[in-house]
Amino acid sequence: MNSILDAETIKTLRTYIDKEGKCLLDTLTEIFISTVPGEIKQLRSYFDSRDFSSLETSAHSLKSTAGGLGAMAMSEALAKIEEHLASLEGATPNEAMLSGWLKIVEEQLDPIVSELRKLNS
Repeated sequence: MNSILDAETIKTLRTYIDKEGKCLLDTLTEIFISTVPGEIKQLRSYFDSRDFSSLETSAHSLKSTAGGLGAMAMSEALAKIEEHLASLEGATPNEAMLSGWLKIVEEQLDPIVSELRKLNS
């Protein structure tokens, strides 16, 4: 398996079947592919408009989504965004660091979606 997704997480998700007989991995993959690209665009919009409160909230939510599917590099970059913004206490954010972490998130998206589609086919 490609290292973009954590193999143990994927293995575990494959073992869970819902009451309709659908694998949890399939369900989460559908949700990820249908919602996360738009949410990442929204992250960029929050950054570009300097809406750091919304950026922090969205990063927190997406961090869990990415981590739940084993997309650890994306989840870790989102955690860094969230932690940096949460620690400011009125100070000015380091926009260069935020931009770098956001770029990692954006660059991870297509490979993650591609790998999820392969796993789902």
